[in-house]
Amino acid sequence: MVYRDSPSVVYGDAVRFTWRDTLERCTRLASSLSLLGVSPGDVVATLAPNIPAMYELHFGVPMAGAVLCTLNIRHDSKMVSVLLKHSKAKFIFVDHELLDIARGAIEILSKTSTNLPRLVLVLESDKTSTLKIGSTKGILEYERILTMGKPDFEIKWPSDERDPISLNYTSGTTSSPKGVIYSHRGAYLNSLAVVLLNEMPSMPVYLWTVPMFHCNGWCLTWAVAAQGGTNICLRNVSANGIFSSISQHKVTHMGGAPTILNMIVNAPVNDRKPLPGKVAVMTGGAPPPAQVLFKMEELGFSVTHSYGLTETYGPGTVCSWKPEWNSLSPKAQAKIKSRQGVQLIGMEEVDVKDPVTMKSVPPDAKTMGEVMFRGNTVMNGYLYDTKATQDAFKGGWFRSGDLGVKHPDGYIELKDRSKDIIISGGENISTIEVESVLFSHPAVLEAAVVGRPDDHWGETPCAFVKLKDGCNATSDEIIKYCRDHLPRYMAPRTVVFEDLPKTSTGKMQKFVLREKAKAMGSLTKSSASKLTSVNYHKSKTQNKSVDSIAAIEITLVNGKTNLVRPSFTPINHDLYHTGDSLMEEITALVHRHPHKLYMETIGGQNKGYRAEMTVVTYCRNRTEIGDKFKYRILLSFGQHGRELITSELALRILSILSEEQFLPNVDPHILNDILERLVIKVVPMENLNGRKLVEAGDFCERRNGRGVDLNRNWSVDWGKKEKDYDPYEENPGTAPFSEPETQMMRKLCSSFEPHIWVNVHSGMEALFMPYDHKNTTPDGSPSHRIRLMLENLNHLHCRDRCVVGSGGGSVGYLAHGTATDYMYDIARVPMAFTFEIYGDGTASSKDCFKMFNPVDHTTFNLVLNDWSAAFFSMFNLSTHQLDELHSKTSVSDKLVSIEDYMNGYLMERTGYGKKKEVLELGMQELRTYFRLFMLSSVLLMFMFCSRIKKSTSRQIVSGMPL
Repeated sequence: MVYRDSPSVVYGDAVRFTWRDTLERCTRLASSLSLLGVSPGDVVATLAPNIPAMYELHFGVPMAGAVLCTLNIRHDSKMVSVLLKHSKAKFIFVDHELLDIARGAIEILSKTSTNLPRLVLVLESDKTSTLKIGSTKGILEYERILTMGKPDFEIKWPSDERDPISLNYTSGTTSSPKGVIYSHRGAYLNSLAVVLLNEMPSMPVYLWTVPMFHCNGWCLTWAVAAQGGTNICLRNVSANGIFSSISQHKVTHMGGAPTILNMIVNAPVNDRKPLPGKVAVMTGGAPPPAQVLFKMEELGFSVTHSYGLTETYGPGTVCSWKPEWNSLSPKAQAKIKSRQGVQLIGMEEVDVKDPVTMKSVPPDAKTMGEVMFRGNTVMNGYLYDTKATQDAFKGGWFRSGDLGVKHPDGYIELKDRSKDIIISGGENISTIEVESVLFSHPAVLEAAVVGRPDDHWGETPCAFVKLKDGCNATSDEIIKYCRDHLPRYMAPRTVVFEDLPKTSTGKMQKFVLREKAKAMGSLTKSSASKLTSVNYHKSKTQNKSVDSIAAIEITLVNGKTNLVRPSFTPINHDLYHTGDSLMEEITALVHRHPHKLYMETIGGQNKGYRAEMTVVTYCRNRTEIGDKFKYRILLSFGQHGRELITSELALRILSILSEEQFLPNVDPHILNDILERLVIKVVPMENLNGRKLVEAGDFCERRNGRGVDLNRNWSVDWGKKEKDYDPYEENPGTAPFSEPETQMMRKLCSSFEPHIWVNVHSGMEALFMPYDHKNTTPDGSPSHRIRLMLENLNHLHCRDRCVVGSGGGSVGYLAHGTATDYMYDIARVPMAFTFEIYGDGTASSKDCFKMFNPVDHTTFNLVLNDWSAAFFSMFNLSTHQLDELHSKTSVSDKLVSIEDYMNGYLMERTGYGKKKEVLELGMQELRTYFRLFMLSSVLLMFMFCSRIKKSTSRQIVSGMPL
């Protein structure tokens, strides 16, 4: 053995082992475990900081053929009990400082299980810890069980290199832990890879500031041993301890999250000591801030940025430094160093791919995709979770869930995280879990948690809380409550009491809250206690309804109060997104659910006027979008820019489709069965240009194409209006011949061939069918079924308050009624509707926002709840109707092209999935022209036959009567 007499483990002044000592202790540990009944494949858990026993367990447990499960020492008893139960651990080795947590976990576990893990207590080497722990009856002690073991124990080698060596749990909720299984092969290869990553020579001195419970210390537990290095153990990590250890032991390497780097650069002068030489530092978990990198370099540290996940054995990539970058400015160097880089030597491949097509994104530093890994240093899978494993490896690559881009040099860079988490000190904190505890507080009505900058931890939870009426609570009470129900590091350090802004999906507008938290400034140790509570007090005027605020707006000019009476109700930004923020939220939604949602932007222009339109496609399995056996639905919102509520409904529907929102009283299994049969295209904001005019204050500017209203009389030319044209709506002379938005929708319909089309408006509450603007409805049984379905929707979700069916002419429906007719007659969509989802009949005709949009929270939520439920009921009812129609061989009230008619096709169709483009004439128009033709023919014949001709050779006779 090369390093037999070299130091292996150093811990304080009392412990100094050589590699000969460590080999014997680990062998005895493996022997003792076998004697205690541990068999190959059994799980042995640990709950300990970076102490010698923790390091030895990384070798002793695998040497016994068992699987090591290192638990996060920041977990509370409840979480530890969940992980012990899930892992089925037979033993748990516990540091004396964490004994109460382990005892609490076993007590919780004893209520539901009889197979409890045996507890092994790890005491300090000086035995002083025995004075603090009380009774240890029934508990084994670490050093004593080592004496039981045999130094000549025969190591139990794995039968297959893919056998598990360790089990690491990802950060997640207590109800759904994911146990990541590492193999002997993967751990071996990644250990060698991190040796190369850290440029670690023979006999390095490694300071343990990375928790060994994190991905087995990023595999450095085994890597240091491979190089015969010295492990400097630290129970508690502090700036003083880091500098003292580096100075005393001549540390060459260390690692840690940016939190550790921040601790070093902000260390008090009294704690700092000169470095004996260059110290290599590997950091990960988040890109290190530029100023931190600068200061680290100034202090004598060399920082390498790595990226990975628990599923990739910790480090999976490294931002390898190129010599030519040394000439760049410090700012440019820091920006490059923050990239995630290229794969480690042990990883076969890292790529950024389109999650559906699995094609690599172009290396343009712009096109975003999902970061994916494959190779030997990717986990075996998730313990007892086959489905999650299959999902993670779908397509033959491990899907990280992180979104990134690829630079021209091949280096990758993360742009977003698919999980809404807070990264505090390298630990992932689920905001959902913190919010669930806040909501359980008896005084809390609403709560949202975001990250607030923190000088020490990077960021910490900041809770925005709204209390119930009549209830009181202080920030200290809220924080204490959270600490009583969560691990301490997950509890908020800041509490803000205020009304919470919500998105159209009913969720909190976290982007607003993040900005507020950022504006508070960064927490420091000295300011933490002072900045834990912020109160935003509202005046009585602010607590009134939006209507009252619209009527009297109070402003201060030179200290004096002025009353301003606006002519219309302003947009309530507590309820409504801006157009840009709504599209940003939809884009983020699509990025979070790439397997279900797909987004594209289409554009068009006419006479110098340009428009764009975003289309989001939903399919439960995106690879089945082209399946012709599925029913296709096209939904269009925001045709009129001032009808903001319609686009908010679009976002709500997309959130439900992606399962971030759920419909109350609806069985998700039944809903999923319905959605399994559908492909749905959603246009959330058809008239984006008009929406921008509205946000600029032009609520009532209604000119076509250029105005806030976009009218689509698709079946007529703009220059040749039919009788139903309304000059107030269409303003002839300024409208282009055909609006780009109209052409885009026509092309979208032609390419998608929907079975159902719904045009969503506001201004009243109504459910319209084709021909409604002509005060009639189509003939035949299909239209009867359509009307029956609308009546059911009205009864189920609108409490029978909507206008249903014919009657459009009397409610000003002339403006866009022919669009529905076009879809039904020309595009041959079996079910074409216009839904009017809201209208305030009491609003002034000049109040162009209030007429079309709810202005208070209650009505806003009621509209979205009722109509989102109505749409999903429509999906269900319409598919049943389409099933019946689909079985028919002909449809009596549809047209075909003249070419098809001449070819004998007549009214027959092969199915709704195949449609023919027909002449842009309605049924009634064709019948009218036919009657005129017949009448004119008869008149001509009569005139011809009744004509009297004089002839000398023939007797004059009277004309033949017809």
